[in-house]
Amino acid sequence: MLHLLRIEWLKVKNYRAFWIFSVFYLLSIFLVNYIAWYIEQRTKSEMPGSAMVIGRPFSFPNVWQTVGWLSSWLLYFPGMIIIMLMVNEFNFKTHRQNIIDGWSRKQFIGVKFAMILV
Repeated sequence: MLHLLRIEWLKVKNYRAFWIFSVFYLLSIFLVNYIAWYIEQRTKSEMPGSAMVIGRPFSFPNVWQTVGWLSSWLLYFPGMIIIMLMVNEFNFKTHRQNIIDGWSRKQFIGVKFAMILV
């Protein structure tokens, strides 16, 4: 399976859109959470009574839920990466070449799912 993942990596590593979307996704996770934290801090400083309504979303017990919820809005970026990789697979007919090279269909699908998890 590692051999098949290396072959998939060879296809993906030179694909510019993959790197652009990956970097944009990672940066936007930090940016969205920072913007939410900044808005929360500014709201609490300008309107002291709002702290009772807003609560403490960035304090320790709640921070994991807040960051997870805010970051979940960005999951369309990895989805777009997966769709682009599969569309390229069929546009450039590399799926046929993989089958010709001796991959079974089970291996082909398994490697795609493994790449998604990695």
